[in-house]
Amino acid sequence: SDNGNIAILGEVNASGGITLQGRSILIDGRNGPLAPEDFDQRMRFSATVNANGLTEGAALVSRGGRISLVAAEDVSVAGRVQASAPASGGSGGAIGVRAGGDITLAPTAEFAADGGGEIIVYSYGTLVAQDGASFSARGIGPRDAGFIELSGRTAHIGFVNVDLRAEEGAAGTFMIDPWDLFIGGSLSD
Repeated sequence: SDNGNIAILGEVNASGGITLQGRSILIDGRNGPLAPEDFDQRMRFSATVNANGLTEGAALVSRGGRISLVAAEDVSVAGRVQASAPASGGSGGAIGVRAGGDITLAPTAEFAADGGGEIIVYSYGTLVAQDGASFSARGIGPRDAGFIELSGRTAHIGFVNVDLRAEEGAAGTFMIDPWDLFIGGSLSD
């Protein structure tokens, strides 16, 4: 975009990897009226990409690949980010979210790297994981569960859902590694 901002209001699917780099990144599952700048960007996108039939509700989906969200400033996720193993088997992928500013994970944020994958969310500012945000790196079949990290200079972790169970293998690892940590429920904007 002209201003370095990236907003995903629909769904992106990839068999390999997805990388978004920008000044700020918004993945938002909201439905409703578009701001004028969102509408202009959607018109430009529709003119170059056949997006007919896509449903609203933001999602980035890569089957066993890598999803990287890198922002010089802030990242806000309210939709689904998925790099789970394909249904036919294999390993879970990796999800990396890194921001030079703050990261906000809304109650509707869903991260999944099932099949023993990895989820790393790191903010050089403040990480806020609101009540209801969910993270899953389950082990499927004989695979061990994966790794989930939530870190930032300051981290406010609400009542989040973390699933690192394994069907047959070893349970996974959950790491929180900020300078200052606040744990509690009822976190909101």
